[in-house]
Amino acid sequence: MKLNSDIVFENLKKTVPSEMCGHRVVELSLGRPVFCVGNERAFHAGQLYVAKADRLPQRPVIEKGAVIICVGESLHFAYYGERCCVIRIRENENLFSVFNLIQGIFNKYDAWNEQLQEILNSNAGVEKMVECSRSIFENPIFVINADFRFIAYSGYADPSEEGREDTVMGPAGSDNLRLPALGRFLELSEPSFHVKEPQLFNLPGSSTLNVNLFKNEDYIGCLTIDYRLRAHLSGDTALARHLADMIMLATQKYPAVLYNEKGALRQALQGAVDGLPADAEQSMALAAANLGREYVCAKMQFSNRFAQLPAGYIRNMVEESFPQSVAFEYDSSVVAFIETKTLYGRDGTYRDKLQDMMKGFIQSMDMRVGVSDSMDDLNSARLFYRQACAALKNGNLVHFKRRYYTFQDYALMEMVVNSLGELSAELYYSKGMRRLAEHDASASHVSYLETLRVYLDQNMSITKTASLLYIHRSTLLERLSRIKKELDTDLENPDERLRLQILLKAIQIHEAIRVKQDGQPL
Repeated sequence: MKLNSDIVFENLKKTVPSEMCGHRVVELSLGRPVFCVGNERAFHAGQLYVAKADRLPQRPVIEKGAVIICVGESLHFAYYGERCCVIRIRENENLFSVFNLIQGIFNKYDAWNEQLQEILNSNAGVEKMVECSRSIFENPIFVINADFRFIAYSGYADPSEEGREDTVMGPAGSDNLRLPALGRFLELSEPSFHVKEPQLFNLPGSSTLNVNLFKNEDYIGCLTIDYRLRAHLSGDTALARHLADMIMLATQKYPAVLYNEKGALRQALQGAVDGLPADAEQSMALAAANLGREYVCAKMQFSNRFAQLPAGYIRNMVEESFPQSVAFEYDSSVVAFIETKTLYGRDGTYRDKLQDMMKGFIQSMDMRVGVSDSMDDLNSARLFYRQACAALKNGNLVHFKRRYYTFQDYALMEMVVNSLGELSAELYYSKGMRRLAEHDASASHVSYLETLRVYLDQNMSITKTASLLYIHRSTLLERLSRIKKELDTDLENPDERLRLQILLKAIQIHEAIRVKQDGQPL
């Protein structure tokens, strides 16, 4: 494996006091050392020379990219330093010992590269690549995919070691970035996901070296060195790039390396929500997921404060919290199909436990959730997604503070609103209904429409209606007489009653929305 002058110097000075000056080349282009015997006419790029200072030729041709390690002092250092990289070692060091030290440095990185090649040629295991690289970088290393899920992590020897919670790793058993770490990562990295060169970011109390991973010019993840144990060295940058190149080769050999097993099912469900037919692989994934399982669809929307969080990260958090669930980004929100059989409680339902588990997301991530009825066939995903959308839309309109909305709580509202089509409720009024509305609009303290609505809701029970309106029975009878006269409709006809109830419910919904939009309490 070829190295560069930074790597050689940083390893050499651990054993031998050294100084480096002159022009450096950061690419891994430097071959193993050769002795300079004193009759050289040229020093070539990409070659490492070891020499006694007094054996250096006076004015040879020096190509940019050559590196010379000199033992002792020479009057010619200024000439050499202007043209190449020079590493100077004090006079009393043995030339052959220095040569052997440099050979040992090359041996170390050759052994590392051979391990990486062996892993690539066997199972292309990214986790093994990261693990064997720990001794090279002497710091924790991790690889995440484009959804900010851990693919590999080489951290402290003991995962319970004190201070682990300060790392980027999530809670025990999690393969997600911790939320604070994700925030820091995004703050530094988000504008740079397209950058192909390694980037060093300084964090409070630490720093990270990030190398973005690409496949066909698309960002697929990131390799990160977390400098918790020793400081960043200049040579690390080229070595990290080399490791990233090996990881990208692994993804080319095994495309699933940076993806998880839910990919086909996720694509199938997203296609189903879009109304697209599933291909053979997706149909098999849907069939397997349907076996003996029951799901609800949840649509999650986030406040502006959390809207910039990557949807992939939120998706991972949902799938981690709800076993057998599948989530994906859709229509500026996150849609999840959550398996319910594991959530059933002693009451024989899943609803309370699902809502309790959702509270953590709602509170910590400031989100609103619409939840569909349960389904046992994911091929119907589109219909239940529409239920979740309706629950979220209607709940957000009339009960903004609740944040968690189930379809059945708003099914009547959705049905009534849809039954009117594109026409406003007023266009369905009979002449009698218009007379009642004109009465209410005349600043009367008595609402005929509200009285009629309560009366019909109570199955035309005089006793129950009077009780709910807090008026005397005789007062209600007198008011109903005037209403029936103005309405001029047979309330004994069930079809007429149904039409009136739909219109009155639509008026009630419209009024609730108006009050909420005006900022008044519901």
